[in-house]
Amino acid sequence: MGATLKLTRGLGLLLVALFPSWLGWTVSQALIGWLIFAATASPALVGLAFALRFAPLAVAGVPIGALSDRLGRIRILQSSNSLAATTSFALVPLSLSARMPLFVLLAAAAMFGLADAGRMVSANNLVYDLAGDLGTTRAIAASNFVSGLGAALGGAIVGVTLSVAGPAVTAMVVGLAYGASALLLLGVSDLPLTRSAAPPSFVAAVGAGLALLREVPTVGVLIGVALTVELFAFSSIALDPVFAGKVFMAGPVGLGLILVARAVGRLSGSGILVLKPPRRYLGRAIAVAVLGFGLALAVYALVPRLLIAMPIVVGAGIAGVVVDALVLTALQAAVEVGSRGRAAGLWVLIVGLQPIGALEVGLVAQFAGARFAQELNGLIVTAFGLLLLGTTLGRRIRQIETIGQSPYQAR
Repeated sequence: MGATLKLTRGLGLLLVALFPSWLGWTVSQALIGWLIFAATASPALVGLAFALRFAPLAVAGVPIGALSDRLGRIRILQSSNSLAATTSFALVPLSLSARMPLFVLLAAAAMFGLADAGRMVSANNLVYDLAGDLGTTRAIAASNFVSGLGAALGGAIVGVTLSVAGPAVTAMVVGLAYGASALLLLGVSDLPLTRSAAPPSFVAAVGAGLALLREVPTVGVLIGVALTVELFAFSSIALDPVFAGKVFMAGPVGLGLILVARAVGRLSGSGILVLKPPRRYLGRAIAVAVLGFGLALAVYALVPRLLIAMPIVVGAGIAGVVVDALVLTALQAAVEVGSRGRAAGLWVLIVGLQPIGALEVGLVAQFAGARFAQELNGLIVTAFGLLLLGTTLGRRIRQIETIGQSPYQAR
């Protein structure tokens, strides 16, 4: 096992560079969500902020993936982190005012989202490209482990900085984290790009990315799974400030604890995949993880106190990272090397549709309460997981086996 768990130098450097960006992602998301909830007490407006953060992923995911196929992953990743750092530092002086205008927070959410699109596409492609002897599933799981570490530290930091130092210092922490990530990428090298003698136009490359849904049946199935989970499971993070502030009455510290618990779940799930990735029945593993994700969210909606909820949040984090890692690995393994940027772009596009879920869960929470909204979405995901496991609808996903162990399979 020791040999198979050895990281290449390039992958190791990349994971080090990605760590502070995940810290920045967690802190920036909590910062904006908490400031909007504190100013308005409106779950719907918090949902709108999350929607604006994820909307650029839907719009820019595939184009950025096509661009990274042609210009290189590192260039896109450095530019994305630089944009996020600039946005963060711009918030510092504005945060010193008595009350930051709502439109500024919403605009900042959208700018962070644009940076997220470039970072998610290019980083996931690089992890796959640099996997080496570690294997693609383990490499992506290792990347998720690093993201969990960053999210855990970010959750701990934001709970303290918002309570003690205020939003300006919190925004400064975000800017420094993203800036550090951009600088650390100077030590990472791209693999040589694979280009045809006459590369397609940018518009044609985008169209080719969308065509993968039709041309590669496995891609269409995996995107369907990702869509359901993004809309009704991952969108539940939009309710974190509401549960912390209104349901559990725990304030910014409670919000930080929720984020830490979710990150611990990501760490645990990623560790499991690194040590023991599924070698067969990958589709069934995805279906079981979807079912577990839905059950955890449904139970979380019913618990009376934050401390009781923490292990359930950890469980949801484990299930979520397993779904993420396996679907993303399978997507890139299902296509040829020159299309991996576009395949990852499709995944980011689906992540970018999370605004629909964030708006849905925010509006339901506005009128029926956060617990009801969380329970509803959890039951929807649970039902979908049961369909994947027990009906002909999920037959294709259950038949996916060793995809992700070697490139370009299951066409």
